[in-house]
Amino acid sequence: MTGVKRVVGLLLLVSLGAGLWWLLRPPAAADLLIGTALAEAHHHGGVVTLTVDNAGGPDRLIDVSSPQADARLVSAEGMTTFPIPAGSKPSLSEDGAYVALDGIEDAQPGQLIPLTLTFERAGEVTTQARFQELDPMAAHHAHAAMVPVPQGRPVPKVQVTVKPDGDGWKVRVETTDFTFNEDMADGPHVPGVGHAHLYLDGIKLTRLYHRDTHIGALLPGTYLVRVTLNSNDHRVYMHEGKPLSGTASITVE
Repeated sequence: MTGVKRVVGLLLLVSLGAGLWWLLRPPAAADLLIGTALAEAHHHGGVVTLTVDNAGGPDRLIDVSSPQADARLVSAEGMTTFPIPAGSKPSLSEDGAYVALDGIEDAQPGQLIPLTLTFERAGEVTTQARFQELDPMAAHHAHAAMVPVPQGRPVPKVQVTVKPDGDGWKVRVETTDFTFNEDMADGPHVPGVGHAHLYLDGIKLTRLYHRDTHIGALLPGTYLVRVTLNSNDHRVYMHEGKPLSGTASITVE
């Protein structure tokens, strides 16, 4: 019986080791799909937005380059590398992290701009961003993409808590004087109603229409979770010139 127990114990250790390897294995480039890459020339320079569909383990976006332009990673929070949780689909967008391009002033509509995204584990992944002219109305709406809390109405509050949940993290967003309503998304603005955006170290992970969500496994490090409140028509709720948001932190050993 002792020999049998030893064999069973060895098999359990092997299974646990295999499970841990599967969780933390470096994702192959094939696990990362870059989608909807678009480039525009703004008054402050070129901007590329795109999505990263990660079907593999945790990774980190660490660099970007292009043979046709000076490319760099930037974010509103000053970060220059961005976590890619396991099983996630974050997006590079102007309200979070994005690719800044210098030298595309002469680009023509429909022109494809080659990009190489470098990930800490998966290595280089190539894509092409299709250049499109900036819609003047879109630019106008971007500058007006905020909505102040009306005078006399209560100011919504946001509290974010994060707890370990399996191989990832459970995020709960508690609000007061604010109601999540997915059915009204894209509809007219109603004060105190809308959705939220979830960011991790500046990169947008997803929209939230409910108070609970999940962040997949992450590489070791300390991360800032930020949640901002948004109106039905996708404007950021503001009070005294600041976005209504809540934050929490995640530390992975």
